[in-house]
Amino acid sequence: MMRLVGSIITVVVVVGLVVGLVGCGGEGANVGTAMGYVYELEAGGAAVSTALPAIIISASSTPPEGYVAVVGAVVTLGENIVTTNSLGFYAAFDLPPGEYELEVDIDDDGVVDIAVTITIVAGETTWGDGHSEGGHDEGGG
Repeated sequence: MMRLVGSIITVVVVVGLVVGLVGCGGEGANVGTAMGYVYELEAGGAAVSTALPAIIISASSTPPEGYVAVVGAVVTLGENIVTTNSLGFYAAFDLPPGEYELEVDIDDDGVVDIAVTITIVAGETTWGDGHSEGGHDEGGG
């Protein structure tokens, strides 16, 4: 009987240590992620349609017709700064939940070329989707 009680106590202690080290749900459950792609009209793209926005943020890894990936764009979310890769992709991890101003400077000149508000939810990925800026028509993008 004492051996059984000792085994149970050992199991409880080991489980307690594992939960303490790993955590229930981990820290990742308390933060979220922002991801997306930044595209701009390719050279001569304005000739395709004057109503197309100059810059878009998308969840699609394939640029829409007439657009190209923006490589090296500076993406800022609060205090988090990341740079787009060769596909125009950005990812910011471990963001506390809440609303963020997602700002993109496509040519690293210190001027924000597009800014949108996104909401980060704990344990989820928020994709920049359907946001555009700089339409060439009177209504904007």
